[in-house]
Amino acid sequence: MDTRYELKDVDKFLSIEGFFGGDQQWFEDVLHSNYLTKKGCSVIAITNFLIYIANTKKEYAKLVPENFIGSPINKTDYIKFADKLSTFVKPKLYGVPFLFPMNSAIRKYAKKNGANLVVQNYNFTWNIRNIVTYIIGAIANGYPVLMLTLNHKNPDVKFHWVTITSIYYDDSWKIECSNWGTKRVYDLEKWFKEKSLYKGLIYYQ
Repeated sequence: MDTRYELKDVDKFLSIEGFFGGDQQWFEDVLHSNYLTKKGCSVIAITNFLIYIANTKKEYAKLVPENFIGSPINKTDYIKFADKLSTFVKPKLYGVPFLFPMNSAIRKYAKKNGANLVVQNYNFTWNIRNIVTYIIGAIANGYPVLMLTLNHKNPDVKFHWVTITSIYYDDSWKIECSNWGTKRVYDLEKWFKEKSLYKGLIYYQ
C-alpha cells in the first residue's frame, strides 16, 4: 500500500512567483485591503483549489481567468482573482467559520461560470481512519482538500483555512498544506485529537 499521496504537478500549478499557493497578506500589499488580509484565509484556500483543478481538469478551466491556464501566475493577478471570489465567499467578522457558507458560495460561483461543482461531504463517523481515507480519496483523484479549524493548540491553523495538497505516513499521518504562501507540514493525528469547537474538511468535484 502506498503511504504517500500527492497532487500531480502541484508545485508547478500552485507556484505564484516562488510562493506555494497564495498569501492573504497580498490583499493588503496589492489591494490595500486590511480586512481581507485578516479575514480572507477561506478565500485564499478556495483560490488555490480552483487554480489547481482548472489546470488539471479541462471541465473546470472556465472557473479561472484564461491566462491562468498553463502559464505562470503573478501575485497581482492571483489576488485580483481572489478578490473576485471574495464577493461570493463573503468573509464576515469571524471569517468563514463553518463549511456551509463556503459550499453555498462555490456552488453559486461555479454555476455563474457555466460549471458544476458538487460538495463531497464526508458521511462517516469522525475518526482518524475515516478522515485519512477521505483525504486520500480526494488527493488520489486530483482534488485538493480545504481544511478549517477554529480554536486549536496549534497557532498555525487556529481559526484558519488551509489547502491540503499531500498526505503521507511517517510514524503518524502527516499532511502538506499551502498556508500563507508556503508549504507546511502538520500532524493530522494531532490535529484530530486536540480539541476544537469546530473542524471541517471539504472538496468539490
